[in-house]
Amino acid sequence: MFTEKARVIHDVMLWTMAGSMLVWALLLWKAGQVTAGDVVVVSTLVFRILHGSRDLAVALVEIEQHVNYLGQTLKVVGVAHEVVDAEDAKPFRREAGTVRFENVTFGYDPAKPVLRDFDLDIPAGQKVGVVGPSGAGKSTIIHLTQRLHDIQAGRVLIDGQDARTLTQESLRFAIAVVPQEISLFHRTVMENIRFGRPEASDEEVKAAAAAAHCHFIDDLPDGYGTIVGDRGAKLSGGQRQRVGIARAILKDAPIVILDEATSALDTESELEVQRALDKLTQGRTVIAVAHRLSTLTSFDRIVVLMGGKVAEDGPIEELIQKGGIFARMWKLQIRGISVDVALEQQGS
Repeated sequence: MFTEKARVIHDVMLWTMAGSMLVWALLLWKAGQVTAGDVVVVSTLVFRILHGSRDLAVALVEIEQHVNYLGQTLKVVGVAHEVVDAEDAKPFRREAGTVRFENVTFGYDPAKPVLRDFDLDIPAGQKVGVVGPSGAGKSTIIHLTQRLHDIQAGRVLIDGQDARTLTQESLRFAIAVVPQEISLFHRTVMENIRFGRPEASDEEVKAAAAAAHCHFIDDLPDGYGTIVGDRGAKLSGGQRQRVGIARAILKDAPIVILDEATSALDTESELEVQRALDKLTQGRTVIAVAHRLSTLTSFDRIVVLMGGKVAEDGPIEELIQKGGIFARMWKLQIRGISVDVALEQQGS
């Protein structure tokens, strides 16, 4: 509205000026003080000025819009990082891949902690599934493992090293994450997989793709040189997920985080992705957040979170036989009821 009002005011002022000039020239011509040629020259100049001024006004409005866009962008880009490395931060020493939470208290709003005096020990090489209702703290656990936030109390130990004493870059290079929605770039398949380890050779990239069951790449128009489109628009959901898994395999990290890696896939795609995940998780510490409990049947241990606390913890067969929260969730989900609904029914 501001732009349209400015244009209207500009047009009124210009037409008033142009009309005044023409009337003045005609009056002088009628009085014999100027020639007809002078009137033509004045008229031509007036209309040239009119059009030129309008173009300038439009350009100034566009410049102002771009300046505002730039200012808004800088407000986002220029925000200081919430998590900052300590001055004496050390690089992460890769070992077996143990993860331990010791008396951790954390809340996105410090006044409302999501986790309070939270303890969890994940030995190296163990596959742990984390389940629970929305807001129980599942995503918070995987965020704190990567040190995307700093905790208010306690310690998060990765291979016995306090995450707050490590450089963020070195820590995150030791953790491979397969999220629900894989972020692909408008580049080739080869470049998107190599993003996991930029210095990897073409042979290493292809080996990782084969391990992730990315056989579809051979059917693409240009193979590994095929542009996948913005956010991987030219690939299906299952294909994008397998490219993400190939990227994680190439990274060769001792710790793997699976954040609802198969929840958005159909049954056929899920089977393909599950085969790729089995290859990825061999010999690594795995923390998997899942609502679909069937994806956790091969895991060593299940942790059930309720209200930021560990409600149940143990092998899946033991939890089912125990007849507690997880057993009820399992039975209800077999009948097609989601985890959140199952837990609500458990609470009622």
